[in-house]
Amino acid sequence: MPIRSSITQKSMTVQSVPVEQAHLDWALAKAKREPKYKNSHRGADAAMVGFIGEAIFADYLTSSGVEFVVDNKTTHDLTLIGNGRLEIKTKDRTVEPQPHFDCSLPAYNHDHQNASYFGFVSLQRSPGVDGWERYHTAHIVGAANQEMIQVFGVRWEAGQTDPANGTKFWTACINITIENLMPIEDAVVVWRSRQIR
Repeated sequence: MPIRSSITQKSMTVQSVPVEQAHLDWALAKAKREPKYKNSHRGADAAMVGFIGEAIFADYLTSSGVEFVVDNKTTHDLTLIGNGRLEIKTKDRTVEPQPHFDCSLPAYNHDHQNASYFGFVSLQRSPGVDGWERYHTAHIVGAANQEMIQVFGVRWEAGQTDPANGTKFWTACINITIENLMPIEDAVVVWRSRQIR
Protein backbone atom coordinates (compact mmCIF):
# COMPACT_ATOMS: atom_id res chain seq x y z
CA MET A 1 0.00 0.00 0.00
CA PRO A 2 1.55 3.34 -0.98
CA ILE A 3 2.04 5.98 1.67
CA ARG A 4 1.63 9.40 0.14
CA SER A 5 3.18 11.46 2.89
CA SER A 6 4.08 11.59 6.54
CA ILE A 7 2.98 14.68 8.45
CA THR A 8 4.85 15.49 11.65
CA GLN A 9 3.70 18.39 13.83
CA LYS A 10 4.31 18.92 17.50
CA SER A 11 4.10 15.44 18.99
CA MET A 12 2.05 14.10 16.10
CA THR A 13 3.10 11.73 13.34
CA VAL A 14 0.44 10.75 10.84
CA GLN A 15 0.60 8.26 8.00
CA SER A 16 -1.34 9.62 5.03
CA VAL A 17 -2.56 7.04 2.54
CA PRO A 18 -4.42 7.61 -0.73
CA VAL A 19 -7.91 6.12 -0.78
CA GLU A 20 -7.95 3.64 -3.65
CA GLN A 21 -10.83 2.03 -5.51
CA ALA A 22 -10.07 -1.29 -3.80
CA HIS A 23 -10.74 0.33 -0.40
CA LEU A 24 -14.06 1.74 -1.63
CA ASP A 25 -15.07 -1.59 -3.17
CA TRP A 26 -14.28 -3.47 0.07
CA ALA A 27 -16.24 -0.91 2.11
CA LEU A 28 -19.25 -1.02 -0.24
CA ALA A 29 -19.31 -4.82 -0.11
CA LYS A 30 -19.22 -4.76 3.68
CA ALA A 31 -21.93 -2.08 3.81
CA LYS A 32 -24.25 -4.38 1.85
CA ARG A 33 -23.66 -7.25 4.32
CA GLU A 34 -23.82 -5.33 7.61
CA PRO A 35 -26.95 -4.30 9.53
CA LYS A 36 -27.65 -0.60 10.07
CA TYR A 37 -27.11 0.41 13.69
CA LYS A 38 -29.91 2.44 15.25
CA ASN A 39 -27.61 4.60 17.42
CA SER A 40 -25.55 5.88 14.50
CA HIS A 41 -26.01 9.63 13.97
CA ARG A 42 -25.49 9.48 10.19
CA GLY A 43 -26.75 5.96 9.52
CA ALA A 44 -25.44 4.27 6.38
CA ASP A 45 -23.09 7.16 5.54
CA ALA A 46 -21.36 6.82 8.91
CA ALA A 47 -21.06 3.08 8.43
CA MET A 48 -19.47 3.56 5.02
CA VAL A 49 -16.95 6.07 6.41
CA GLY A 50 -16.08 3.57 9.13
CA PHE A 51 -15.69 0.73 6.64
CA ILE A 52 -13.32 2.77 4.46
CA GLY A 53 -11.27 3.52 7.57
CA GLU A 54 -11.18 -0.19 8.45
CA ALA A 55 -9.99 -1.12 4.93
CA ILE A 56 -7.20 1.48 5.06
CA PHE A 57 -6.11 0.51 8.59
CA ALA A 58 -6.06 -3.21 7.79
CA ASP A 59 -3.97 -2.57 4.66
CA TYR A 60 -1.55 -0.50 6.72
CA LEU A 61 -1.18 -3.26 9.31
CA THR A 62 -0.55 -5.83 6.60
CA SER A 63 2.09 -3.68 4.90
CA SER A 64 3.71 -3.09 8.33
CA GLY A 65 3.99 -6.79 9.12
CA VAL A 66 1.36 -6.86 11.88
CA GLU A 67 -0.55 -10.15 12.07
CA PHE A 68 -4.27 -9.99 12.73
CA VAL A 69 -7.60 -11.67 12.16
CA VAL A 70 -10.60 -9.75 10.80
CA ASP A 71 -13.47 -10.42 13.19
CA ASN A 72 -16.17 -7.99 12.00
CA LYS A 73 -17.96 -8.07 15.34
CA THR A 74 -19.80 -5.24 17.05
CA THR A 75 -17.36 -5.56 19.96
CA HIS A 76 -14.25 -5.00 17.79
CA ASP A 77 -13.00 -5.05 14.21
CA LEU A 78 -9.78 -7.06 14.40
CA THR A 79 -7.83 -9.29 16.75
CA LEU A 80 -4.13 -8.44 16.78
CA ILE A 81 -2.25 -11.72 17.18
CA GLY A 82 -0.70 -11.68 20.66
CA ASN A 83 -2.06 -8.23 21.48
CA GLY A 84 -5.84 -8.48 21.84
CA ARG A 85 -8.77 -6.78 20.19
CA LEU A 86 -8.60 -3.64 18.04
CA GLU A 87 -11.50 -1.31 17.29
CA ILE A 88 -11.00 1.21 14.46
CA LYS A 89 -12.66 4.63 14.66
CA THR A 90 -12.87 6.92 11.64
CA LYS A 91 -13.78 10.62 11.41
CA ASP A 92 -14.91 12.34 8.22
CA ARG A 93 -13.01 15.64 7.70
CA THR A 94 -12.43 18.23 4.98
CA VAL A 95 -8.96 19.21 6.25
CA GLU A 96 -5.73 17.48 7.21
CA PRO A 97 -5.57 16.48 10.88
CA GLN A 98 -3.95 18.76 13.46
CA PRO A 99 -2.50 17.79 16.86
CA HIS A 100 -5.39 19.38 18.78
CA PHE A 101 -8.12 17.62 16.77
CA ASP A 102 -10.24 15.12 18.69
CA CYS A 103 -10.75 11.42 18.10
CA SER A 104 -14.02 10.13 19.51
CA LEU A 105 -15.40 7.02 21.15
CA PRO A 106 -19.20 7.25 21.35
CA ALA A 107 -20.31 6.35 24.87
CA TYR A 108 -23.15 4.14 23.59
CA ASN A 109 -20.45 1.84 22.15
CA HIS A 110 -17.65 2.23 24.66
CA ASP A 111 -18.71 -0.32 27.28
CA HIS A 112 -19.73 -2.78 24.56
CA GLN A 113 -16.51 -2.33 22.57
CA ASN A 114 -14.09 -3.60 25.19
CA ALA A 115 -11.10 -3.62 22.86
CA SER A 116 -7.50 -3.64 24.06
CA TYR A 117 -6.62 -0.96 21.50
CA PHE A 118 -8.37 1.70 19.44
CA GLY A 119 -6.98 2.80 16.07
CA PHE A 120 -7.96 6.20 14.69
CA VAL A 121 -8.31 7.40 11.10
CA SER A 122 -9.18 10.85 9.71
CA LEU A 123 -10.82 10.33 6.32
CA GLN A 124 -10.39 13.48 4.22
CA ARG A 125 -12.90 14.41 1.54
CA SER A 126 -13.23 17.13 -1.04
CA PRO A 127 -16.07 19.47 0.00
CA GLY A 128 -18.88 19.91 -2.49
CA VAL A 129 -18.12 16.64 -4.31
CA ASP A 130 -20.69 13.83 -4.41
CA GLY A 131 -20.08 10.09 -4.35
CA TRP A 132 -17.69 7.98 -2.35
CA GLU A 133 -14.82 9.07 -4.59
CA ARG A 134 -14.87 12.39 -2.71
CA TYR A 135 -12.74 10.65 -0.07
CA HIS A 136 -9.19 11.04 -1.37
CA THR A 137 -6.87 10.56 1.64
CA ALA A 138 -6.96 8.57 4.86
CA HIS A 139 -4.75 9.89 7.65
CA ILE A 140 -3.88 7.17 10.17
CA VAL A 141 -3.46 9.40 13.21
CA GLY A 142 -2.49 6.90 15.91
CA ALA A 143 -3.73 4.42 18.48
CA ALA A 144 -4.61 4.25 22.15
CA ASN A 145 -4.93 1.48 24.69
CA GLN A 146 -7.49 1.46 27.48
CA GLU A 147 -5.08 3.10 29.93
CA MET A 148 -4.48 6.03 27.56
CA ILE A 149 -8.23 6.49 27.13
CA GLN A 150 -8.61 6.59 30.92
CA VAL A 151 -5.77 9.10 31.39
CA PHE A 152 -6.23 11.41 28.39
CA GLY A 153 -9.88 10.91 27.43
CA VAL A 154 -12.41 13.66 28.16
CA ARG A 155 -16.04 12.66 28.66
CA TRP A 156 -18.71 14.85 27.08
CA GLU A 157 -22.45 14.46 27.55
CA ALA A 158 -25.07 14.91 24.83
CA GLY A 159 -25.98 18.60 24.48
CA GLN A 160 -22.70 19.90 25.93
CA THR A 161 -20.48 22.19 23.85
CA ASP A 162 -16.69 22.00 23.80
CA PRO A 163 -15.56 25.64 24.27
CA ALA A 164 -12.22 24.88 22.57
CA ASN A 165 -13.80 24.24 19.16
CA GLY A 166 -17.54 24.94 19.46
CA THR A 167 -18.55 21.32 18.87
CA LYS A 168 -22.00 20.54 20.29
CA PHE A 169 -22.24 16.84 21.06
CA TRP A 170 -25.26 14.97 19.71
CA THR A 171 -24.43 12.00 21.95
CA ALA A 172 -22.21 11.31 24.93
CA CYS A 173 -18.65 10.46 23.95
CA ILE A 174 -15.06 10.23 25.13
CA ASN A 175 -12.61 12.40 23.17
CA ILE A 176 -8.85 12.11 23.03
CA THR A 177 -6.69 14.53 21.06
CA ILE A 178 -4.41 13.28 18.32
CA GLU A 179 -1.35 14.60 20.15
CA ASN A 180 -2.20 12.29 23.08
CA LEU A 181 -2.31 9.16 20.92
CA MET A 182 0.48 6.65 20.48
CA PRO A 183 2.04 7.34 17.04
CA ILE A 184 1.01 4.59 14.67
CA GLU A 185 4.65 3.64 13.99
CA ASP A 186 5.16 3.03 17.73
CA ALA A 187 1.96 1.01 17.95
CA VAL A 188 3.11 -1.15 15.04
CA VAL A 189 6.39 -1.91 16.85
CA VAL A 190 4.42 -3.04 19.92
CA TRP A 191 1.98 -5.11 17.90
CA ARG A 192 4.72 -6.74 15.82
CA SER A 193 6.52 -7.77 18.96
CA ARG A 194 3.32 -9.58 20.03
CA GLN A 195 3.68 -8.21 23.54
CA ILE A 196 0.56 -6.99 25.32
CA ARG A 197 1.22 -3.51 26.68
